[in-house]
Amino acid sequence: MIYQHIKIAVLFISLLFISSTKQLNVGANELPVTSRAGEEIILQFNDISPKARLFLISPYGKTLLKPQKCEDKTCYKIPEFIANKSGVISWKVEGRQGEILILPDEGPEKIETYFGPRSIQAGDGDFSMLVAIPLDKYDNPLEDGTSVQTQEYYAEVIQKDSLSMKNMIAWKNFPTREKAGKILLSASSRHVFSKELSSRIYPSVPANFQISLNRIHDYADGNQVATLSTSILKDRFGNIVSDGTLVDFLISTETGKKLKTTASTINGVATAGVLHPEKPNTWKIRAVVNGIADSDLIEIKFKPVLNDFEVIIEPESKSVKVGPLQSFLDQQIPEGTTVTLTILRKNKINFKMQEATKKAYAIFNLPEEQEFLENDIFKVETLGITKSLKIP
Repeated sequence: MIYQHIKIAVLFISLLFISSTKQLNVGANELPVTSRAGEEIILQFNDISPKARLFLISPYGKTLLKPQKCEDKTCYKIPEFIANKSGVISWKVEGRQGEILILPDEGPEKIETYFGPRSIQAGDGDFSMLVAIPLDKYDNPLEDGTSVQTQEYYAEVIQKDSLSMKNMIAWKNFPTREKAGKILLSASSRHVFSKELSSRIYPSVPANFQISLNRIHDYADGNQVATLSTSILKDRFGNIVSDGTLVDFLISTETGKKLKTTASTINGVATAGVLHPEKPNTWKIRAVVNGIADSDLIEIKFKPVLNDFEVIIEPESKSVKVGPLQSFLDQQIPEGTTVTLTILRKNKINFKMQEATKKAYAIFNLPEEQEFLENDIFKVETLGITKSLKIP
C-alpha cells in the first residue's frame, strides 16, 4: 500500500515537471527548470543562508549572484541579459545544484541568410549553399524542427522547398546547371521573409578551338599587320566563355625563332595583330588558353617583296648607295626599312654597317680609314634578299 502511494507521488511530480515550463516546486523551494527567452527567472529557497551566494554558469561565462530577500525566502534573480539568451544555465548554492533550459521565444522576428559562393561554374559538381537562421527578438535561433520555406528561380521556372531547422540552422545546396545564367532565391519562416539572394552561373573552362589568320597580302614587307583570330570559344556545354579570357598566340618561324602575342576574348573571340616579317618566312601558329584548351596548328608563308635592287659603289667618296627599293607594286618600300652592308675581305668580315631607308634609298658613308680593295666583296641584305658584288 505504501509502495503504491510512493508510485502515485512520483507520477504526480513527473506530471508537474512536464506541464510547467517555468518552475519546479521542491518542498517550499521554487526552482525553475525551463523558461522562455525574455521571461523573468527567480530561484527561491527557504532553507539556505540569506548570505549565501549562487554560482551561475551561463553562455556568457561564470558569475556569482548576491541573494535578495523575498518575504521569508532567499531569492536569486537571473540577470535579464542571461535570461534572454537561449541555452542551458547551471547553478550551485550550498551543495545544491540544478540546470535551467531557456528556450527561444516562440515567434521569429527576422531571418538571417547566408548564400554562397555567389559565382559558380556551369556543368556539374559545383553548387551554392544556403544557410537560413530564423531568430527571435533576442537574436536566439529558433528551436529545431522550425520550418523554413525556400523559392528558387532559374530559367523562368520557380521551385519551392521546405526545410527543417537542425542544430540551429536550416541549409540546402543548390546545384549548378549546364547553361550559364543566374539563380534567384528567397527564404522565409512563418511571416518573416529574407531579401533576394542570387548566384551567377558562369561558363566553364573553354574547349579546344580553331584559329585563322587574315592578311591583305602574303608579302614579307615588314609593314602590313596580319590579324589572328580564334573561333568562338565555348565550354563543353555550349556556353560562350566569359569576356577577358586570355589567349596566347604562339608563332614558330622556320629560322627557329619563337614569337608570342596575347589577346583577351570579347563575345568569345580573341583577336591579335602581328606585323609581317621583313624576310620571306614560314610561320607555324597555334593558340592556347594556358593549361586548359588548345587550337589547331596553321602554317602561313610569306613571299619576298623584292626581286632585285641596284647597288652603286663609289670608292672615291667611300660611299655605297642602295636603291631605289621598290615593293611588289613598284611602290617605295616603307620608310626605315633596315639595309645591311657587309664588306668581306679574304672571306672574313672586314666591315659591317646598317642603315635605314629614306625615300626608298639607303646610303652608306664609310669612315675615311676604311679601304676599298679590288677583291673586296660588298654584300647587301634587305627584306630577305642578298646581293653581292665587287668594285667595278
